[in-house]
Amino acid sequence: MVRASPHCRGLPRRPALAVAASLTLCPSQATAQTPPPLDRVLAFPTPISGEELYPDRGATGAWHRIRKLATTASILHITAHPDDEHAGMLTLASRGWGARTALLSLNRGEGGANAIGPELFDALGLIRTRELVLSGRYYGLDDLYFTTAVDYGYSKSVEEAFRSWDREAVLEDMVRVIRLNRPLVVVSRFHGTRRDGHGHHHAAGLLTPEAVEAAADPGRFPDQIEREGLRPWRVQRVFRGGLRVDEPHDVVVDPGVYSAALGMSYQRWASQGLSLQRSQTSGRVRGG
Repeated sequence: MVRASPHCRGLPRRPALAVAASLTLCPSQATAQTPPPLDRVLAFPTPISGEELYPDRGATGAWHRIRKLATTASILHITAHPDDEHAGMLTLASRGWGARTALLSLNRGEGGANAIGPELFDALGLIRTRELVLSGRYYGLDDLYFTTAVDYGYSKSVEEAFRSWDREAVLEDMVRVIRLNRPLVVVSRFHGTRRDGHGHHHAAGLLTPEAVEAAADPGRFPDQIEREGLRPWRVQRVFRGGLRVDEPHDVVVDPGVYSAALGMSYQRWASQGLSLQRSQTSGRVRGG
């Protein structure tokens, strides 16, 4: 179960709404855009033949695609590394509500450990990128993005992270993704406080609301508008996920509900997808 509260830095406070309702009622303003250079972001690749999952085939797959035509709902989930994501929330949003869902990971996890082999650094980054693509198929992701930030290993503090990363460059990448994807709702995995622990997590939590605010300002990163053909985009709501049970919250998202199309709960299906990130899980099925 994911509990969320609105992140209001730079955004007007609005009455609390259920996520599904706030998504469905917001009008779509998407327009055609020129894609940015491929070395800046990675759009979700087309499935390889034979990789399609059974819910995406036949009548069930057609129903899922038709369901997405019935709503303008769209969510961008922002994390620091592969396997940080709220897998159940993404799966419920895409496969349950029919929302257009996207995931932005600030890096590819190349500085982490490898539970299944000797590959480290760049080689591990390639493995974890591929694992996240496979997991995303379970979640029903429509788009997957990364920034140019490098995972240099465990970071003890956000100050250390920003000494190693070019903060403005990472922020620019995040703004580019928001302007390209044009989500109505952004869900930050992290809070931007010391409670996030890992310095990369703390940095992701701090940068997410800043990127949302900057994406709406035509004066921020104007080259994206003038040279790349993107347009400013104002996100309607920003939420922080992962609140504790006893903390104030505005929305409760419960992916534990049963899906007839999947034959199990959204959370259980998502956990199977998350387990495909074997370099981190050794193939164990766990919640997400």
